Amino acid sequence: MNITIGENLKKLRQEKGNTQENLSEFIGISFQAISKWERGEAYPDITLLPKLSAYYDISVDDLLGIGEIRKQERIDEYQKESNRIGSSDPQGQLEVWRKAQKEFPNDFTVMTKLSNCLFSAFLQDEDLDRAKGEELIEIGDKILANSTNNSYRYSAIQTLCFTYKHLGDVDKAKEYAGMAPSYIVTSDELVTSLFPKEQAFVYNKSNLYSLLDLMTTKIRLMANVLQGAERKQVLHKYLNLLEIIFEDGDFGTYLISLYHIYERLARLSADEKNREETLENLSKAVEYAIKADTRGAYTHTSILVRGISVQDIPKEDKLFISQELLEYINSECYDFCRDDEQLAKQIEELHKTAIESGVYDRPRNGSMG
Repeated sequence: MNITIGENLKKLRQEKGNTQENLSEFIGISFQAISKWERGEAYPDITLLPKLSAYYDISVDDLLGIGEIRKQERIDEYQKESNRIGSSDPQGQLEVWRKAQKEFPNDFTVMTKLSNCLFSAFLQDEDLDRAKGEELIEIGDKILANSTNNSYRYSAIQTLCFTYKHLGDVDKAKEYAGMAPSYIVTSDELVTSLFPKEQAFVYNKSNLYSLLDLMTTKIRLMANVLQGAERKQVLHKYLNLLEIIFEDGDFGTYLISLYHIYERLARLSADEKNREETLENLSKAVEYAIKADTRGAYTHTSILVRGISVQDIPKEDKLFISQELLEYINSECYDFCRDDEQLAKQIEELHKTAIESGVYDRPRNGSMG
């Protein structure tokens, strides 16, 4: 447990608007000692903690930072529960973060998570439930009014922009859109420009990841607008882009995206009753679903991202998309090729991966057996 009393003492003193000398007079020790506390070079004697907590009108636990640590542990538990439920049950995830909000109504992480889930639920309502929209606006404005963290603020701006758009208030949506930075003038790009070429190269690799995420998101959105052959063509552009960046096949976190793209292509092929193409795309979807669920930590070797490490995902935090794909394969659109022996073998591999994850119990009605 990381005790943060030095940081807390400095923050509390500044919030109260007093000096180290003011505090030293109250406690009865030198201000040099307080300076060492705030720099983390020493800790107060345990006998002084009650007096310090009384001076700032907080508990000893909060003074030591233990309260904040315990809060973060609870929020981590909510995150694990949300991950366990998975994206296939957005209502369940929303309920998790509503519970978290009741426990931590002013925590910005909780507010942001709740806002994200609430926005998904808002869009799924055919009539765009105005009550949900108003709640999203209330949460977003609260974050903007009280948080100085750009990550929370930009997330709130994005949500507010799209909420107003869907509620029909385009002018208000434009107002919030104007609060966000442009593509070019970003902290990531500005910081990169401050370093020598060798060091900037390292930062550029990280920025490339962010830009890739932005580009692939745009391509997916464009694909959603198109139909038939054009939609398939754009989805293949997505795949080509990933193959350019990850020429060694070390796709990392994009394994999940690859699974989704190939499953989408499989559905398009199935709509055309193109058996060969459907089976080919399903095969790729199975391959990447299993790789995503079973991958561990490793370091990229592809030239543009070489040296970037991909951390292993704790089992309790994994999405386990093999189970999700098994449910997709149950769809009637794949009935015309369900007799394929190779597909049957791959479904067996999906079953095995899902069962080993501990979140899937065989059999289900989509089993090939």
